[in-house]
Amino acid sequence: MCIGSALAFYMNKTNEKLLSAALGFSAGVMIYVSMIDIFVKVREFLEMFYGSSKGYQYVTIDFSIGILLVGVIDKFVPENENSHEIHNVEEIFISEQDKMNF
Repeated sequence: MCIGSALAFYMNKTNEKLLSAALGFSAGVMIYVSMIDIFVKVREFLEMFYGSSKGYQYVTIDFSIGILLVGVIDKFVPENENSHEIHNVEEIFISEQDKMNF
């Protein structure tokens, strides 16, 4: 965390590739930790009802279907209609200013 903060303070210009990579990595880590925690709790819950083998199979299948479903939804939502899609760095500042105006 300190290294990332130091990089932000000492860089003169916004490096979009570095920013994209860092945000992608941090989002991936947060999703991984959240999903693994949820995966374990759901597995334990399903194992109480279906046994160890079936419970693990069900949670693995459901987890995989969920990932595929999110991928399909992301594929079919056009980028220009997705309000969460940012195309360049300037849009970040414009959207932040719009939020302040409301």
